[in-house]
Amino acid sequence: MTTYSAPVKDQQFILHEVLRLSQSNIPGYGDLDPAFTEAIFNESGKLASAVIAPLNAIGDRKGCTWNAGAVHTPAGFKNAFEELKAGGWAGIDMPEQYGG
Repeated sequence: MTTYSAPVKDQQFILHEVLRLSQSNIPGYGDLDPAFTEAIFNESGKLASAVIAPLNAIGDRKGCTWNAGAVHTPAGFKNAFEELKAGGWAGIDMPEQYGG
């Protein structure tokens, strides 16, 4: 079984050294300082490593099925999505009034 480790240093380098994200005049980007984005990457990396990545193998083996007009995902996918929603990740890029 393979493991996943989020490339936080690489992500930080691209955002802050290459793109200079927090220096952009795009509204809201000035709030994305390195400490903030690092915290986001570290926490999302934990979810990806512990919850999402372990589902890759079963997703490859079983895949999704179509039955009685509905798509059914392999075991674990529904729970993973519920955990993703419970952590607020589904709306992270939304305005604050919508949970972002």
